[in-house]
Amino acid sequence: MTTESTSTSANTVGARAAVVRNLKTLSVPEEGGMKKEYEDFLEKIQSHVTVGWDFGKDIGHLLKNMEDPVIPEPKDMTEDEEKVKWKKRLWDQVSRQVRNQMRGIGGEQRSVIRCCYGRCVKDNQVEA
Repeated sequence: MTTESTSTSANTVGARAAVVRNLKTLSVPEEGGMKKEYEDFLEKIQSHVTVGWDFGKDIGHLLKNMEDPVIPEPKDMTEDEEKVKWKKRLWDQVSRQVRNQMRGIGGEQRSVIRCCYGRCVKDNQVEA
């Protein structure tokens, strides 16, 4: 069975493509589901989010490796560096980017879970 999955959640992080085309509904092994279908399912979603979503590279890493991505935090500035205005502004900018990335990943994780959930639970499946 081939269906399309759409995301209906309000997007608080940024723009993303909401439709994952030709996404099959998963079945448990007792119903004839196969590991290959599961791997294809994750690969299709990974490809979609990596290209189409903000912080998609991080979510793709999460789906592929089943672990949170490592986000390098900026090193603290020395007292002498804090006195140099342009270095302080640059550090503030990098710190904001890291903070936004961490927040964004959390929002995108919830969205990808919603996308997958509708394909795995019979009550939420949509017949094509």
